[in-house]
Amino acid sequence: FYEIEFKDESSLEYKVGESWTKAEKTEVPIIGSRWPGEVIDVIKTRLGYVIHREGKYALVSDWAGHMSRLELKAIRDLFAAKTVDDCMKSFANWVGPIQNFVCADRNNI
Repeated sequence: FYEIEFKDESSLEYKVGESWTKAEKTEVPIIGSRWPGEVIDVIKTRLGYVIHREGKYALVSDWAGHMSRLELKAIRDLFAAKTVDDCMKSFANWVGPIQNFVCADRNNI
């Protein structure tokens, strides 16, 4: 976690050393099956995503899961696995935070 300082309460420019850098802002729809949903602003800095902001200060989270890209491919390959070797190979694309998995076949290998 990092604390960063924005130029002011509504600015996207934050301080890095002695200079200012602009954060990326993306609107993300949050849709639910039992409520109408809403659109939220997601702010990304070089250090990670803003998880809380009060005034011109913000708390940023730097988490390995934010860098993940191929986990869904790994899970899809896992579901298609027919052998323990296939199962083990499916995780070659797993680059996110460490998880625990078990691979077994009908012969308890």
